[in-house]
Amino acid sequence: MPRKFVELLRFTSMIVIPLLVPIFAILAIRMSVNAKQVTLSKWRIGLGLASIALTLICWITILLLPTLERLGVSTDFFKASSVGILLLLALLSMLLSLALKGKSRIYALLASSLIFCAWTLSIVH
Repeated sequence: MPRKFVELLRFTSMIVIPLLVPIFAILAIRMSVNAKQVTLSKWRIGLGLASIALTLICWITILLLPTLERLGVSTDFFKASSVGILLLLALLSMLLSLALKGKSRIYALLASSLIFCAWTLSIVH
């Protein structure tokens, strides 16, 4: 890939991902509640909500680490193995979002996919 394209992709992801992830997560919760998915069992609803929670935890981590670093707070507690764990959590949230139905599944899958892409871009960088 050309270097300018990769830089443009990283810059775009720094702006788009922090804005879209919470919007998609809120829409997923809202669609799940509004649809009154009586056909879904409680464990599927629980897995879907766990997916959204994991997505938001990864999102907060993505926002918190650079902010702490810029404020001069030591981020030594965050090791390279932690990135792998958070990458796996993002992948797990993608898989768990498949337990939902309809539009809530689409929004949860989009949010978790954006988080996965953000972590992948941060690892490659």
